[in-house]
Amino acid sequence: PDRQPLGQNLCFLMFATLLVWSCSALYLIAFPLHLAEQPTLSADWSGVLFGLAAALEIPIMLLSASMLKRWGKKTQMQAAMLCGMMFYVGIYFSQSFIPLMLLQIFNAIFIAIIATVGMFWFQDLLQHRQGMAATLYTNSMSIGVLLAGVLQGIITTVSPLAIWPAACVLLVMSLLLITKVDNV
Repeated sequence: PDRQPLGQNLCFLMFATLLVWSCSALYLIAFPLHLAEQPTLSADWSGVLFGLAAALEIPIMLLSASMLKRWGKKTQMQAAMLCGMMFYVGIYFSQSFIPLMLLQIFNAIFIAIIATVGMFWFQDLLQHRQGMAATLYTNSMSIGVLLAGVLQGIITTVSPLAIWPAACVLLVMSLLLITKVDNV
C-alpha cells in the first residue's frame, strides 16, 4: 500500500494537534465565564473542576502510554477526540455541579491522551529529529492557544454558549485530519 510522504503525515498531525489545543484553551478561557453566566452554577467551581481533571490526567497518561502497543496512537487519539466532544456537549447541557464533575473524566481522558500520545506520534514521525518533533508539538500548542484567544472573541459575540459547539466542530475537523495520518 502507498504510504503518505512524511511531510503530509506531519502536516495533518500538526494541524489536528493545533485544533485540539485550541479546543483545550477555549475551555480554559470560557469555562469560568460559562459558570458565572449560568443561574444555577458558580464561577467558584472552576478551580475545583480544573483540579479534578488535572488529578485524573496523570494516571490516564500512564495507562495510555502503557497501552500504545495494544490500541495504537491513531485509535487512542481518535478516542480522545470523541471524549473531548462528549465533554463539550456535556458542558453545554449541564446545569449543576455533579454532572460537570463527572464530565471531568472525559476531559481528563481527552487531554491526557492528546498530551501523551500526540507527542509520541510526532516523535515517531520524526524518529531521527527528536528536537524538531518536540518543537513542532510545542508550537502546535502555542499556536492553538493563540487561535483560541481569537476564536473566543469572535464566537462569544454570537453567544457565550456557542463556544461548546464550536469546540466540537474543531474536534471533528481534527478527527478527520487524524484519520488521514498513517499509523507509524
